[in-house]
Amino acid sequence: ANAETGKKCIYAPCVNAPTHLVVQRAMFAKQVGAGAVLMLPGITGFDTMRFLAEDPEFGLPIIAHPALLGCHVRSGFSHEALFGVLCRMAGADASIFPNYGGRFGFTKEECLTICRGCSRPMGDYPTISPTPGGGMSIEKIPSMVKEYGDDVMLLIGGNLIGRSPDLRANAEEFLKVMGR
Repeated sequence: ANAETGKKCIYAPCVNAPTHLVVQRAMFAKQVGAGAVLMLPGITGFDTMRFLAEDPEFGLPIIAHPALLGCHVRSGFSHEALFGVLCRMAGADASIFPNYGGRFGFTKEECLTICRGCSRPMGDYPTISPTPGGGMSIEKIPSMVKEYGDDVMLLIGGNLIGRSPDLRANAEEFLKVMGR
């Protein structure tokens, strides 16, 4: 697809596995050309993600997926700490979180605190990309960019696939709405 379009699309396979297999899967993904990996720290643990992020031979971006993390905000963790700060401290380069107005019950204010956790000054920790998702649509892009700014990854999966059978046209519509 990249060769045909001249654009840069990356493939980010999920390397979730028992801890002893995560690095092996991540290195295989890198070897076969993945541009990033997806990890589920709610399942494999934040320390497994940190271990991979610190491996000098790995060097690909890590996208943290929120599977099984939501229960922690219902039992006391703040949204900012869990989806922003902890993902950042564990080496993620991007943190997916359920955006307000989607399938999950996060509020706009909770989502904005996640963005703050992804970007506020924290010593030597680099900022990471907030990645709102969870029932988003192409129609919601303008409001998401207005709330989160341009330094954000937008996760629009099911709506992009389900709009029509022509995935290319759907992706072109996404890019048009993004002004690209």
